[in-house]
Parts: sequence; structure tokens; C-alpha cells
Amino acid sequence: MIYLDHAASTPTSSLANNLLKNLWASEYANPTATHRKGREGAELINQARQEILSVLSDSTGNLIFTSSATESNNTILQGVSLSRGDEVIFSPADHPSITKPLMRLAGRLGIKLIKIALDGDGRVDQEGFEQQLSEKVRLVVLTQVNNSSGHIYPVSELAKIVKGINSKVHLHVDAAQSFTKLPLDLSDHLIDSVAISAHKMGGPCGISALYYRSGVEFSPLLWGGGQESGLRSSTPATVLIAAFAAAVKEANLKCQQEFQRVQELSNQVRDILSGELGERVIFPFLGSDISPYIVTMLFPGLAGDMLLRYLERDEIYLSSTSACSAPSRGTNPVLAYLGVEERWHNSVLRCSFGASSSQQEVTTFCSHLLQNHRRLFSLMAR
Repeated sequence: MIYLDHAASTPTSSLANNLLKNLWASEYANPTATHRKGREGAELINQARQEILSVLSDSTGNLIFTSSATESNNTILQGVSLSRGDEVIFSPADHPSITKPLMRLAGRLGIKLIKIALDGDGRVDQEGFEQQLSEKVRLVVLTQVNNSSGHIYPVSELAKIVKGINSKVHLHVDAAQSFTKLPLDLSDHLIDSVAISAHKMGGPCGISALYYRSGVEFSPLLWGGGQESGLRSSTPATVLIAAFAAAVKEANLKCQQEFQRVQELSNQVRDILSGELGERVIFPFLGSDISPYIVTMLFPGLAGDMLLRYLERDEIYLSSTSACSAPSRGTNPVLAYLGVEERWHNSVLRCSFGASSSQQEVTTFCSHLLQNHRRLFSLMAR
């Protein structure tokens, strides 16, 4: 079995797995309880919080635990103060947990949504971006790594532009695909909030977090018992939180080493397939500002879903689109916004790497893909 869909979800790390096994039987108490077992759980959560904040390089910042990056994004988008006529800058290529809440808010509150200025290759046009930062802008949303294309937005550089023009703008970053894979230093306190996800980087499903800078205010998404400083009511998942922090610590130690290793895997895929298929494969997103963890491929004349199913028969698993928008067919608005011609939208495969990915897996994957590519064209020619 070869798994190359790590951008959708990746296996839990060895350290996180061991911690889960060791804690499930013992850490069952409610961490908000005042007895000793409750206090023990609360201490584990506080340790986890500080470990993750240290990776983000902001000891004065705040972190609340959520169930998912979707919840973290929604908490900020629906929690910051917005009024009719306010402007929000975002990208239509953002994750649906950003685009859909913003569209709902636009209809309900009458805010104006502004599509971030891009160049012809899907990269941020910084000069155009500066011109968009009018005095009416109240919120800017940036995705550090796009989950469909792998585009890396220079969020620290863009934060300086935003705050240099209007320090009152709330700047939110979705780092679900980049946390512990790319540097994200928040020590300059220019980024106001960040959504991070556990199951994208070796932690368990069902737990994520929302960082927010000291002094930032927003209303809770969930109301109830007032846990997480009153900003996320619900009994904290002690064991999942501890495992999340363990995975963060493990991944962060290997961040630079893993980036270089995965870059080699990414290059390997492109070299093998380009060498064998020539113009019958297109890699629409290339360059140093494309994350090596995500490789998007187009196969002219073939349906990506069909190729996907043939690979699945060989126990090779990847995706034909983002898992969060998989049911969509026909025109893909994300790909369209990033400059991919509509005729290629159904010919897409997305290969994404994680800690368990290897050169041997890539070699085997490419071999099977080439075999199935030939098989499908042969069937179509009959």
C-alpha cells in the first residue's frame, strides 16, 4: 500500500501514537474539575499550549484548542467585529472554511469581499495588494500554503505591508498545510491570528488550535461553560491535545531536514513523469514558492478520477482534488482562479507527501501511474 494523500490527512507520528496509547486509560478526568485528576489534565493541556506557542515564537501570545482548522477559521471570521460596508481581502482559492463563511457574512452583514491581487501564475501581486488596502479594509485572510496548488504565500512579508498601511486591520493566516513544514515566526506580532491543524502534520484527528496575538479580541463561536479563556466552550480533549503537542515537537525538530527530503521526492515525481510522458503530463505549478509537499499534475485527455480509480486498484492512494471539495465536478473555481485552463480541470491528480513517504514509494507510484496511463489510452482507442 502506498499513501500519497498527506495533504488530506497524514498518519499520527510515532511519538504521538505512543502518547495516545499511554494516556487513554489514565487521563479520563475533566480537566476543568478542581480535584487532583482534573488538575493533572489541566497541567497537561497547559504544557501542550506552551510547547506549541514556543514553536510559533510568541511566548506572550495565546492559544485555544479547537476541533479542527475549519473551526479555528470560522471562530475568527465570525468572531471579529465587522459591519456593513467593511472590506475583507481573501482568495477564492482559499479553503472552503474561509470562502464559505465569508460569502455568508457578505450576504448577512453587507461586507464587501475583495479578491486578493494575483499575477498570471497565481502568486500575490504585492503592488496590486498594496493598492487594495483601503481604509475600509477590516480583515485580511492569507493561506500560507494552498492545499490545491501548493502556492506559498509570503505571509510575514505581506503582514509588514498590511500593518504598515493600516495597523488596525485584523490579519488572519490559515497555516493548516504549512505548520511545522515551513517557518512561521510570530515574534514580530504582526499576524493577529493563525489556524493550525493536527492531522495534517502527524497529530490525531479531532484536535486543532487557534493562535491569537495578545490584545486581539473576538467573540466566541461556541457558547457554554466558558472553557479556553471563555473563547471555546466544550470540555477540552486532554489526550488529543497532549498528542498534538508531541507531534508538533517531533515535526518541528525535523522541519528543515524534512523539507529538503520532500523536495527531492517532489523533483523525483516530476522528473520521472516528464521524462516518460513529455507533453502528456503538465505540472501547472512550479517554482521555489511552491510547497514540495504538494504536486499537482494534469493529464490531458484523461479523467483524473478514472486514473485515480485504477491506481486505487493497485493500492495506491492519492486524490483528484482537495478532499474538502471532492464532490465538485466540472469547472473548478480554485484552479480557474489560479490560472489553470478549464479544459484541464477534470484531468487533475494531486500527490502529497508526508513523513512516511519514501523514494521507493515514489518510484513504484510512477511505475503504476505510467502503466495505467497507457492502459486507459489503449482502452479509449478501441
